[in-house]
Amino acid sequence: MRNIGLAALLVAALASGGCLVLALHPIYDDQTIEFDEKLVGTWERADDGASVVMARGAWRSYDVTYTAGDTSLKFTAYATRIGDARFLDIGSEHGVDLVPLTVPAHAAVRIQLAGDMLSVTGFDYEWWMRTAGQGALRKLSHAVDERKNLVLTSPTPALREWIAGSLRTDEAYGEALTFTRRR
Repeated sequence: MRNIGLAALLVAALASGGCLVLALHPIYDDQTIEFDEKLVGTWERADDGASVVMARGAWRSYDVTYTAGDTSLKFTAYATRIGDARFLDIGSEHGVDLVPLTVPAHAAVRIQLAGDMLSVTGFDYEWWMRTAGQGALRKLSHAVDERKNLVLTSPTPALREWIAGSLRTDEAYGEALTFTRRR
């Protein structure tokens, strides 16, 4: 799944049969959360009509609603910076009880905002699986679940350190998807 971006990732995080790179721990901590009012708004992909509404949430978070056709999913996201790169950590919607035996996970996407254009880049699943298979994820603990998701189990500091080191290689990331501000 090379082209997972924010919209596809949001849908896939809850509805997929697998093929995601997820983490048990967030890529942010209390000291690294950023809130950028410029991310608040409705973002749309012209080629598929999907939209992402990002609203101000509680405590420097974003309430995120993804809509495509008659499907609408809600998430909570936090923005953080690692080195010069900006990321969104997307997780389950706050304030909603998860069903028993559900483990909340985090999906990280790299973002770039330029005016009314938002570029979103998720982790490249094939690269991560290949790298994990070669034992080359350095210091990152991981597991592959029954749905074939690669689940990073390392704590937040190790995830941030690894991401900081991977910023020099675009191989760890899929292709960027672009969203345009609608309002």
